[in-house]
Parts: sequence; C-alpha cells; structure tokens
Amino acid sequence: MKDKNLFNEQYRYLRTNVKFAGDVKSIIVTSSYFGEGKTSVAANLAKSFALSNHKTVIVDMDLRRPSLRKFYDVDTEIGVTNVVVNKMDYKLAISHDESVWDLDIIHAGAIPPNPNELISSDSMKNFIKILEANYDYVIIDTPPIEEYSDSIILSAICDATILVYKVGETRKKDIIKSVEAIRNVKGNLIGLVKINEK
Repeated sequence: MKDKNLFNEQYRYLRTNVKFAGDVKSIIVTSSYFGEGKTSVAANLAKSFALSNHKTVIVDMDLRRPSLRKFYDVDTEIGVTNVVVNKMDYKLAISHDESVWDLDIIHAGAIPPNPNELISSDSMKNFIKILEANYDYVIIDTPPIEEYSDSIILSAICDATILVYKVGETRKKDIIKSVEAIRNVKGNLIGLVKINEK
C-alpha cells in the first residue's frame, strides 16, 4: 500500500505545478483510454486544492460513463445535464462530501442521447464560464481522448489540460497521438501524469 504521506505529497507537487502553469482556472483531466486513472487524479487534485483553501469545484463531464460517484459519498441526481439542458442554476447541482466539505461536486446527471452535441453547445461553454467566475479552480473529469472527441472539444474551451497515462499499459504511440490531438485544437497541455501499475 502506498504511503499516505507520500501520496499526499505527490498531489501537493502536482497542485503546485498547476499553479505555476500560468493563469488557469478550468482544467480538464483526461487519458488516452479508460482505466488509466484519470478520475482518481482529478478527484485527488481537486481535494488538494480545496484543502489548501482554494475555492474548488470538480465536475464529472464524462456524460457517457460517469464515475465520479465512486470517489464521493453524495446522494443527488441533479448534475451537468440538468444545468446545461434545462438551464438550471448550477448551485442546485452542487453536492458535498463530508470528508472534504470545502470542495463542491457536480455530477454528470442523466446520460444524454447526444453527449458530443451537448459538450460542444454554447450552453456548455456558458456553464464553464459561470464556474470559472465563481471558483478559483474548476477540475473537470472527461472521457478518454481515443474513445470519444468530448475531451478534445473541452480542451479547446478550457484553460488547461492534464493527460494521465499508466505505466506498463499505455503505449507510447497512444500518448503521442493524444498529445497531438490536444495540440491540434490549440489546447493548453500543461502536463502528463504518470500512474504506476501498483
């Protein structure tokens, strides 16, 4: 089992690197494929920011296979899709986990029939702008780049992108392909995060 102090220090280091990446508020966390640890990185990075007195919200923008619920013990059905589609106040979608009370959480909501169209809509852009105006950091968990184009669309909209890869599983050519995809839409790739197999 990884030493807890070492684990926390690694996320403090990541948090510091993000802060020195420039004027960034909205940060998407993605990977090439499912199962590489992107949601874990997003959840722990958001927690690290919240615990360092930064007003932070984490958003589950994987509108196909949302998985943020596995990390936070909350009970709400209202999420991103309710806010964007039904023009709801984003505050109605906010939930909290008692273990990190200063962190706001917005889940995906109901799975839409057209995730890609919803992600690229003006309503989604406005939603992200509202979050940027109300938080120090907006951490967004997204689908994998090689599975869907949602992450690429969001990479062009948001301030920064973090790419997660898994040692011994993610192939180098897939990492390169994902990096090129982000740069092709002029996304601001601020770092790669390596996840060990064990």
